[in-house]
Amino acid sequence: MTTADFVARMRAFIETLPDANDEGAAYFTRPHPPLAEDEIRAAEKRFEHRLPPSLRAVYAEIANGGFGPAYGMLGLVGGAKQEDGNDALAQYELFRQPDDEDPLWAWPDGLLPVVHLGCAMFLCVDCTGAAGYVTWWDPNALVDGEPLDDAMFESDVTFEHMMDAWMRGEDVEALVAEASEAVRAREAPT
Repeated sequence: MTTADFVARMRAFIETLPDANDEGAAYFTRPHPPLAEDEIRAAEKRFEHRLPPSLRAVYAEIANGGFGPAYGMLGLVGGAKQEDGNDALAQYELFRQPDDEDPLWAWPDGLLPVVHLGCAMFLCVDCTGAAGYVTWWDPNALVDGEPLDDAMFESDVTFEHMMDAWMRGEDVEALVAEASEAVRAREAPT
């Protein structure tokens, strides 16, 4: 499947969503206007990574967040924001700040928080490669004294796969959780 096919399917699906003011509408069902090419290039320069093609196409051709699984996709810059007023790039920059409680840990370079799950959790897209694999960030899973790495759940689910699952009505959180468990099992020492 091409990025153009993915964009066409998503655009058609987004048009079927109820307006945010309709009864029964999800939390985020008001897509924000897409970003212009120069806005995306400026964001990528600030981010120091090029977005994976399907994620870039969503922000350029469909919307700057405001729809999607759970509380929805954050805007890249501006657009839909989480409850603290952060878009995806602002949340990434906040996460990249040093942590006084774990000074040896740093938020992974190029891991962009894209879908807000609530309760400080995010589905993040690895923008260091074109595939755009999804990692679940869940700081609620931490036990005092454990490393922050224990709150990262890497998967082999791509951004495109995750959004396709959402459009089919599948439980995206379960999809990523199961894939994360499989990745951990494969990477566990034998």
